[in-house]
Amino acid sequence: MMMLSICSSAVLLLLSAVPPFAHGSVSSCFSDLTDLQAAVDTKDPDTVVTYTLCPNTEYPIGDYAPPDFDEIVDGQSPLFLRKNSIIKCGDNGKDNGCILSGGIFQALVTTPSFDNEEKTNIVIKGLTFQGGINAGYLDAAAGDVTFVDCVIKDQFNFGAVSLLFFIPPSERALQENPMSRASEVEYYSRILEDPEAKAEYLEMAAVYHDDERDDERELQTSNRSVVTFEKCLFKGNSYGLNVPGLTNPGVIAAETDTNDVIIKNCQFEDNHFGDANFNENGFAVQIAAGSTLEITGTRFVDNEFVGLGPVIVDEASGLLKTNGSNKVDTGDETTCEFIALGTTNPTCV
Repeated sequence: MMMLSICSSAVLLLLSAVPPFAHGSVSSCFSDLTDLQAAVDTKDPDTVVTYTLCPNTEYPIGDYAPPDFDEIVDGQSPLFLRKNSIIKCGDNGKDNGCILSGGIFQALVTTPSFDNEEKTNIVIKGLTFQGGINAGYLDAAAGDVTFVDCVIKDQFNFGAVSLLFFIPPSERALQENPMSRASEVEYYSRILEDPEAKAEYLEMAAVYHDDERDDERELQTSNRSVVTFEKCLFKGNSYGLNVPGLTNPGVIAAETDTNDVIIKNCQFEDNHFGDANFNENGFAVQIAAGSTLEITGTRFVDNEFVGLGPVIVDEASGLLKTNGSNKVDTGDETTCEFIALGTTNPTCV
């Protein structure tokens, strides 16, 4: 009887140490993003860890509640991504219905988070990002992030993917005194929502990356943010607010000079961006001067873009790699059928 009691206590102790997984048809998986974020927050940053989300599960993104803004209400935490993390849907990492829905942002990579770790070796497999308010994914930190077999759909207002990496003076100060995650969400939301705030941010980026300011880059360990999309579907994303000056009227926007975007074997389908009434270009991909684009094996189907082209690359961009494997079948009202190289008198590629 004493042996049974000891064994039972040992079993209970062991179970109490198990993370809050849900158990189903796959091996242990997370059914709540807030629990997943807690696990990511406490991982060893130098160890590669794989996290599995439960397939056929919706993960509604909540908001930070006043007065302290340190708790999530009406949903779950957005994903603040960390180095050496693999997050996948189900055992095989395919699109098995792991749906992150709603919220201001659904996944973020930011400079101040995790004590300014470089955001390297982050892989997202088979997740669906759906119906976000500002953007499904925001990237504002150095490192490399790869999306494989993901779906980014029904994002509206400010685009589906916003790539804004650089460290402005305000963020350099925050590296020593990091703000809360609620404040980070609010900070980047204002940049996307307010054309004046966006213009100020991009102006700071241009000044900061002048050769004369190289000595101010001491706090960052890399000068580039590399984002790769492989076998991903971008569908039904749209220009949600018909107002002049909308800061990001497109699916993917790399708006500073430090982003390297790689798109392989993806599909852009039924996306609607641009407004001729406000002289706003709409696009699938836009690449600023200094950033780079590699796009291969990608198809554009039944989109509606207005302006220069489905893909807009600044003529001063550091690199454009493409080949004949891309296919465009769309009803765009654009100057160029596929790639517009330049923003004033573009060359069609």
